[in-house]
Amino acid sequence: MLVTADLPNGGKFKLDGTAGPVDEADTALTPLNAKLNVTGLDLASTGFLDASAGLGGIADLEANLSSKGGEGQTKGNVKLSKALLVAGGSPAGVPVTVNFATKYNLRKNAGVLEPSTLNIGTAAAHLNGTYESAGEATVVNIKLDAKDMPAKDLEAFLPALGIHLRKAPRWRPVRSTPI
Repeated sequence: MLVTADLPNGGKFKLDGTAGPVDEADTALTPLNAKLNVTGLDLASTGFLDASAGLGGIADLEANLSSKGGEGQTKGNVKLSKALLVAGGSPAGVPVTVNFATKYNLRKNAGVLEPSTLNIGTAAAHLNGTYESAGEATVVNIKLDAKDMPAKDLEAFLPALGIHLRKAPRWRPVRSTPI
């Protein structure tokens, strides 16, 4: 199967792979092996996000998807440029990238985020955890280990969170005149 689509504002979507045979008892359990590629997805124009929340950014995603016997797996990376995560914020000056791997039990609606890496510029954090869907609620438990992250890269991301640091005034010598 090959599915392609043009996304709003010039983005592209491509899903290429194989599926089947169809599980007649539960189509969600149909085996799948595919590669997903999304470029230039303008999150504010998708309709997935509430426009009044002020959220946005441009996402690029490359991932391998597979499922067999009710166990799904994804492995890939996502890059979010010009991230805007709160109303009143400004687009981040550095991209956020996440190299991730997950396993998901389709019967239990529960999964594991395997050790993954989140980068803000050159600042790196490591994360892992679990997630579970129960009805309309999703419970996410994530452990984030973010030691020794360079402040310069983090500072360039803070506007996306609505945090705007003021520059310290430059020190200038004061001229004194004799009395």
